[in-house]
Amino acid sequence: MSANPYRLFFLFFSTLLSATSSVAAPPQLNYQIIDVIARDTRPFTQGLEFDGNQLIESSGLRGRSYVVKTSLPNQQNTQTLWHTPLPAPYFAEGLSQVNGRIYLLSWQQQKGWIIHPDTGSIESEFTYTGQGWGLTAIDNQLVRSDGSHILYWHSTNDFSELKKLEVTWSGQPVKRLNELEYSNGLIWANIWQSSFVVAIHPISGSVVGWVDLTELTQREAQVAADNVLNGIAYHEASNTFWLTGKRWHHYYRLKIQQPYPLSPDL
Repeated sequence: MSANPYRLFFLFFSTLLSATSSVAAPPQLNYQIIDVIARDTRPFTQGLEFDGNQLIESSGLRGRSYVVKTSLPNQQNTQTLWHTPLPAPYFAEGLSQVNGRIYLLSWQQQKGWIIHPDTGSIESEFTYTGQGWGLTAIDNQLVRSDGSHILYWHSTNDFSELKKLEVTWSGQPVKRLNELEYSNGLIWANIWQSSFVVAIHPISGSVVGWVDLTELTQREAQVAADNVLNGIAYHEASNTFWLTGKRWHHYYRLKIQQPYPLSPDL
């Protein structure tokens, strides 16, 4: 990567926006910051997901990876419910909860873990081919990103691959898909080393909307190049998205405009 990845991706998205295509360009989605909540610690955030009002978060880096579950973060008190470290060789990545279990990916080691959501205990392991970046669940299946423009559907039984989906913006591939979250019929993904989140139609793979979160990345004013936007969690009870980044000082709770109406044929 260049020393200025944000500018590269600004240029990349500018190219997509100006590209001529028979398919209409997806709209930019508005958002509203509802709350800014200081983090007690600053994990190298990889995966972020709510279990009701409790937040599950994975933190990466070899020898320092872990998964933690906390009460709903707030300005007064956030309680750690459990904290599970991973063995030193592994680099924790995305996670998702489905069928009463947490599924966690590693980055390059092609191994994942199934974790009990109440205790944090590791119950079993699974393997897969390729890299693990983001993970989310749709209809009792798991969807994985690997940093490319392709999403992979997996069985929750043995994590076998079920299908692939190419993600496109007006017909052009959208690469570096990272952290994933599924809500309101759409897959939301942040683009690694950028300030952008895209909303993806899970059948067609088309980007149907995008969010520019430069305001948040500038607020964090990070000095390290890898302290980028990462972590998307949808809180169903409040219909809000929680976003953060690697070693960020805050969680941001947002209301994000939905790109409706959507055609099932997109």
